[in-house]
Amino acid sequence: LLPAAVSLPKRTCCLPRVAANLLNPTKSRGEHLLTMRVALALTGGVAATGVSPIQKVLEMLQDMMAKGKAEMQAEQVEFAKAKQFCDNISAQKKASIADSDEKIEALTAETGKLSSDMNDLNDEIKHLDETADAAEMDLDQAKKLRKQEHAAYIDQHKEYVESLDALERAIAVLKKKNFAMAQGALIQVAEFAPVPQQARATLTAFVSMLGKDGADTDAADSTANDFQAGGIVEMLKGLKDKFRSQLRDLEKEELNSKHSFEMLSADANDKVARAKSQREGKAGLTQKKAGRLAVAKGELQDEEDDKSADEKYLSDLEADCTTKSNEYEQTQQIRAEELEALETAHEILSSGDVAGAGEKHLKLAQVGSSLAQLRSATNPARKPAMALVQSPARREAAALLSSRAKKLGSKELAELALTVEADPFVKVKKMIKDMIRR
Repeated sequence: LLPAAVSLPKRTCCLPRVAANLLNPTKSRGEHLLTMRVALALTGGVAATGVSPIQKVLEMLQDMMAKGKAEMQAEQVEFAKAKQFCDNISAQKKASIADSDEKIEALTAETGKLSSDMNDLNDEIKHLDETADAAEMDLDQAKKLRKQEHAAYIDQHKEYVESLDALERAIAVLKKKNFAMAQGALIQVAEFAPVPQQARATLTAFVSMLGKDGADTDAADSTANDFQAGGIVEMLKGLKDKFRSQLRDLEKEELNSKHSFEMLSADANDKVARAKSQREGKAGLTQKKAGRLAVAKGELQDEEDDKSADEKYLSDLEADCTTKSNEYEQTQQIRAEELEALETAHEILSSGDVAGAGEKHLKLAQVGSSLAQLRSATNPARKPAMALVQSPARREAAALLSSRAKKLGSKELAELALTVEADPFVKVKKMIKDMIRR
């Protein structure tokens, strides 16, 4: 996750660790060799250039300390960049995740509201469909009823018209005393349903009194027939007025029924039209909400995917940054220990005892190693004497070599420690050369 520009620099594997082996040993042969080089410097090996080997070692240690400090500082700078990168990207991702949380919450609420609105709209559309269906059903029933009522009106109106015509004819012929012609009209009137029962009985009795084709059954009763005919005429006039009134009522009722049907039909049609219009509007709104719901669900899924990706990236970034931080701390600690080792070695080698012994050894080395070996061989008591006059710095170096020998399990270092402690000018070069050959 960390870009190459801010990756932590790798520690230099060789130069800072050379002298650091004195305090922070490893088991590499190269570092064993370096320890021997430091021991060689302590013995005061002769330099071809005439410069003291101890001075060369001190210069080398100073160069290594300077380079170690520079690399340590470079690591700090690069780590600061890496940490800044981690902090910035982490903050950006956390802000992005928080923004996604807000959008997810809003989109979740919106999708829920849209779904609820669509359910309500569907219920309203269903109710409007039921209303329209009910209005159409009522209209169909009203049409059927109106058709039946109108048919009944036509029949009744026809009977009233025909009965009134029969009454007018019967009245006319009875006034002329033409009983034969009046008989048929009277029978028609008597059969008319609205005629009261009493009037029907009277007409039926009068017709039975008339002879065939209207002739009197008894000539002696002619006067009585004329008298009864007068009463029949008056009754017929009364029936005529009554029937005309009933006909007018029938026609008025027909008009009212027709008007009621038209009102009912108009109201039903209005309900149907209004329900269908509202249904169309709500169906369109439902379609719009369904489209928005699909878009909102897509946006919600995208936000959830983006949030998951940000969370994974943030988790990986934090893990990577934590690893880099731990590596940096370890590297800084190792470099601090190396610098401490270099400073310790520099302090030991720059002490007066070690520097004086080195200069003295340079002079003795020019005489030859045989003299040193002879002095050691002819004077066995010199070993403890030399131990007694050893400087604190030499004792510290010998203790340091002994400690590292134990940690490394190195027999050569152990022997070198004993030799430095006994007499730093005997057999050291031979041991070092043996180790270098290996």
